[in-house]
Amino acid sequence: MNSSDPSKLGVLIFRKRLLPPSQTFVATPARYFRRFRPVFVGLLKEQAGWNLLEPYPTILLSQFRPSWFHRLLLKLVGRPASAWVKAISLYRPALVHAQFGWDGVQALHLAKALGVPLVVHFRGSDITRTDASRLYIRRRRRLYAKTQAVIAVSAFLKSRLIQDGCPHEKILVHHDGVDTEFWQPANRPRPGRVCFVGRLVECKGCQHLIRAAAILRGQGREIELVVVGDGPMRRRLQDLSTALGLPVRFLGMLPPNRVREQLAQSWVCCLPSTVLPDGSCEGLGNTSLEAQACGVPVIVGKSGGLPETVVDGQTGLVVDAHDQELLASAISGLMADPARRSKMSEAARRHVVSRFNLAVQTDRLEDLYEQLIAEHGRAKSKD
Repeated sequence: MNSSDPSKLGVLIFRKRLLPPSQTFVATPARYFRRFRPVFVGLLKEQAGWNLLEPYPTILLSQFRPSWFHRLLLKLVGRPASAWVKAISLYRPALVHAQFGWDGVQALHLAKALGVPLVVHFRGSDITRTDASRLYIRRRRRLYAKTQAVIAVSAFLKSRLIQDGCPHEKILVHHDGVDTEFWQPANRPRPGRVCFVGRLVECKGCQHLIRAAAILRGQGREIELVVVGDGPMRRRLQDLSTALGLPVRFLGMLPPNRVREQLAQSWVCCLPSTVLPDGSCEGLGNTSLEAQACGVPVIVGKSGGLPETVVDGQTGLVVDAHDQELLASAISGLMADPARRSKMSEAARRHVVSRFNLAVQTDRLEDLYEQLIAEHGRAKSKD
């Protein structure tokens, strides 16, 4: 794709920690950059996901061993270290793209130091959490006035941003999309096999799926439940499945090619996410899109923007995951009707290819970059 061509202007993809392994959506669009050179910029290295960034230039503040004074300046007022800015400047940056709302504060000052426009992505808890610190909320609202554009990953998040005071004309709903060349139907699915993929945290709802599967097993249904992912609830979920007498395969974190393998072998992918009292919920739900791209129907919870990934009744089902009897009934219905499942499988693949293709979505993102860079240049010429 020639995204590493040094003759191209750079786009700085800013994430404080590069890179949590669950945040593949930060790295994958870079493969489809055609007009700009992606340069990953952050504060600290996270080894677990570092391999996702290996083909691209990556510049960390920690590489420059900043003094305690420079770290304090960055934390309190966002002022970046001059050596870091100088190293970044070598890549001819034309724009900074902060990947989360809470990345936007440091990114705002970096963009100012470089004299380039800033776009800030909001993906979920960076706008939905009700227990966010007052300092972050104040900075977030100042950020709306300073940034050139705000990206929301779903219409749901756009509405939350408007409620928080972000000017609606600055907000673009943009889906990252999924790589439909990578996520493709493969193996014959196993009847009765249900797959969950995600972090093992409360809002992802794996506990509801385990209880629903136990209901089905109690009804004499043959069900094979596979859980891909890890997180602080893993031991609790294992104990729950043991207490319910339900065999569950906990596979932990897997690389994308093995996640694809697990999805493609499944009859259905169940993502029973919920909304927690603190506002934690799904911004969109890339796993739902990846499963559908593999031709696997999905059953998703009514959480944030997650229902926006599904054509309810055609590519999957949207349910209230708190109602475990209803969740069990939805799974049972697809298990008992291979013809319906086959029809949903074909529709799911078409849906993602037509609406969430990563190559197309990245091309649209580069359109936005060009627009913001041009507008910024015109504004500077008037000063």
